[in-house]
Amino acid sequence: MGQQIRMTVFALIACAAFAQNGPSSQGETALKTQFVAVQPDVKLEVLDWGGTGRNLVLLAGLGSTAHVFDSLGPKLAAHYHVIGITRRGFGQSAAPQTGFDARRLGDDVVAVLDALHIADPVLVGHSIAGEELSAISAYHPGRAAALIYLDAGGTFALYNPKHGDYTPALAQLRDDLSALQKNLFDDGLISKTLTDMALFQANLAELRGEVEGATGPSPKDSDLASISAFQSYMKGYYGGIIPESEVRQLHRIGEEGRVGEFLGHGYAGQSVMLEEERFHSIDTPLLAIFSYPSAPYPSQTSDPAKLAAYRAAETGRIEAQIAIFREQPHAKVIVIPNATHFIFLSREVIGRRLVTLIRCRSVPSCCQQAIALTTWSDWVRILGGLQQSRNPLQLNAGFAILRAAELGRWRDQGLRSLRRRRVQPAWRQPHYVKCLGLCHGYTACP
Repeated sequence: MGQQIRMTVFALIACAAFAQNGPSSQGETALKTQFVAVQPDVKLEVLDWGGTGRNLVLLAGLGSTAHVFDSLGPKLAAHYHVIGITRRGFGQSAAPQTGFDARRLGDDVVAVLDALHIADPVLVGHSIAGEELSAISAYHPGRAAALIYLDAGGTFALYNPKHGDYTPALAQLRDDLSALQKNLFDDGLISKTLTDMALFQANLAELRGEVEGATGPSPKDSDLASISAFQSYMKGYYGGIIPESEVRQLHRIGEEGRVGEFLGHGYAGQSVMLEEERFHSIDTPLLAIFSYPSAPYPSQTSDPAKLAAYRAAETGRIEAQIAIFREQPHAKVIVIPNATHFIFLSREVIGRRLVTLIRCRSVPSCCQQAIALTTWSDWVRILGGLQQSRNPLQLNAGFAILRAAELGRWRDQGLRSLRRRRVQPAWRQPHYVKCLGLCHGYTACP
């Protein structure tokens, strides 16, 4: 349990560098690009932004490549060793006709980790990459130290049976209808099909609301005149500037710099969506960051009714996902309002809120037990081990745990103990004040 806690804490720390200074329009090309074989004739593009220390692995959302992190990667590399993987079917990675189910995509990531001898990584996934994170947790338990779902906590990452989702509901209904063809007079099967059909209809209506209310207007001719013009157009959806390297991965660029046709493989994105899996739990320590309620962005429709219907559907869907993620045994959930789906590009304030966590230092292993304390006497026994070293930093760290573990009803008693030892309480030090304010309610070492 202590190891899992430490890894969850690290997941929080890893997020600290997100959007610290706001991305540049260019981004920075990775220090190293290589292609790693994950299956015969299937090689994936792997970017390496350098850095030392803990390994962070960035996984892009649907339709993106690892280059979408070309602004973020170098910032994280100031503290960690950072790589990014472009999934099969996208960018410069191989584009086979098969292998787009969640388990295979997770296997691809693990194959890269094995090939590069990357141990104990923290995996950071954006959007649809949430299903790869969940697949790795389910099929490769212990392979990742922690998972960060970067607005990646959809039903593809953790299925909510009460709310459902269009894609798995469609797959289930297909199975029901296929079974009915073989046994039309099975009362139980008929009842199940009707129940599944009702869920599918609700999910389909929600999908229609998303199509009508969330589909953005197509770019104008002037928006495609140059990469910078296209970046400005896309800022309405991304909330920040997409790196130029990512634009070049996704679109053909003319000699005069005009943004041309989309270079992606349509079947790849469709296949990923149609082969979603239902994950019912996540055992790996995780941090889930949700953008909710999301910032408004351009839409094709100005119909108030359609926009309201979409917002209502979005509210129900995201709130259901937030709730089910909070039920996971080793999960921390952070909800950030008024950010876009590309949360790592959209809000500099996100970095200001999270960057304080980078200052929260790890503490000795003897501190890890503190999160399970239920009585003051238990805490005193742990404190006794800390006092042997007479190290004020360790004492402060220990009492920081006391606060983070919501043992506040014993804080005053701990404060008196610290005063007797002439040690300034951790929560009165400026960086701890910020840190513990964010960590409040999180039962782990800050």
